[in-house]
Amino acid sequence: MCSRIISLLLFGLFTMTANAQNMLESISALEGYVQYTTGLKAYEDSLLYYRTEVGGNYTPAERKIILEKYAGAIKTYKNKLAGFITAHKHDAWSAIALLSAIYAQAENDLSVLQQYADTIRTYAPQTKYQAALMEIVNARKTVAAKRAADLALPDSNGKTVVLSGVKGKLIVLNFWASWCGPCRQKNVQLKQLYNAYQSKGLEIVAVSLDQNKHAWLNAVKQDQANWINLLAQHGFVSYAALGYNVSGLPKTFLLDGNGNILDSNLQMTELVKRLQAL
Repeated sequence: MCSRIISLLLFGLFTMTANAQNMLESISALEGYVQYTTGLKAYEDSLLYYRTEVGGNYTPAERKIILEKYAGAIKTYKNKLAGFITAHKHDAWSAIALLSAIYAQAENDLSVLQQYADTIRTYAPQTKYQAALMEIVNARKTVAAKRAADLALPDSNGKTVVLSGVKGKLIVLNFWASWCGPCRQKNVQLKQLYNAYQSKGLEIVAVSLDQNKHAWLNAVKQDQANWINLLAQHGFVSYAALGYNVSGLPKTFLLDGNGNILDSNLQMTELVKRLQAL
């Protein structure tokens, strides 16, 4: 499971970043793969197992036990990750391990990620893995500072749209997917707002995490989502999702025309109040 996760992660990252061409290689062929699998694989597998189990059909008492085991698995994994990065700070596996931890949502504390990233940047060789890691950490720092991390993604016609080039007094950046029921319901509400406030300066940038382009295009058509629609086709392992720390859908950010993040996951009633002030 662990090697599959990393392969998906790296494939998603390296096909969404500027240095995408020919960046993916088989990590199992890298020197140190055995040490990685024996050093972290079992602990990551345990963490992911309990995360899946949390969503199962259990009694409250059973769920409490699973949550306790899940919390324990996270703690153990974080301790093992810290030791692994220290032990491998001079090679590429430190960056790979931290990328995997970010994808697995095992370490989301930005201060901790920054500390690890600084260690890797100081001691490890400059590799594509390190470059991808720094890009994600820097994006998260930007978002944490209430600034929109820039994105460059294809629209429905295959044309690349850059987020910083979108014009509007208020911009709704909405992460969604065609298979997400609450997202589709939110599209209905967004359509009403867009029709009412587009002429006053509202723009919507919808970033789909669909891995099926056909399903995405059909959903856009069905929902009559006539705003800017972009596709991050590698879903939750895309740079767009990882940079904005998207772990659930829908996830929405409200931006002003200068790229400042005004709020996130606003309720519709609060968003309407903002729009009424345009």
